[in-house]
Amino acid sequence: MHDSTAFAGSDFGAWATAASDSLARELIEGSYCFAGDEAYAASELVAVPWPGRGGLNQWRDAYNFCQSSARIHIEQAFGKVVQRMGVLWRPLRMSYAKLPVVIQTAFKLHNFGRRHDSTGVVHVTGPNDGPYDARSLVQDNGAVAVAAGPRRARQQSHLRERMTREVEAAGRLRPPVRGMLSFIA
Repeated sequence: MHDSTAFAGSDFGAWATAASDSLARELIEGSYCFAGDEAYAASELVAVPWPGRGGLNQWRDAYNFCQSSARIHIEQAFGKVVQRMGVLWRPLRMSYAKLPVVIQTAFKLHNFGRRHDSTGVVHVTGPNDGPYDARSLVQDNGAVAVAAGPRRARQQSHLRERMTREVEAAGRLRPPVRGMLSFIA
């Protein structure tokens, strides 16, 4: 199931939606929010990218870059845990009630292994039973396809607009892509 569907169907998602006014006020006043990808609806609780790839002004593009950069760390964390824990390489066929315990245990074992690895390199067993350096297994998901369409284009979010203004005020632009032309040619 997609992340946004899981969020909407979870107890936490229901609580966050029901408490949106007071929760949004607390999050905004504390400068906290949830970072979601383009599949999430724009709201005052979830910071999502501006829709579309082309036609964005430089500050909306810069905001998209910053928002993606913040979100990618959790994507990488999940990728590392999945690569390290073989039990997560296939669907978990167990009662729904047991899933949180299995996932929490996988993250705790992963963190234990990282804390107690004296070399700083986390070795995992891959699909071919060979050792891998977990740092090389994580792919950069920064280039994601943006779901652009009429519905996404109409979504309003004061949070996204405010964060875009903050990116502009700080003068933070997307770094230039180097070597791309030589790679394409």
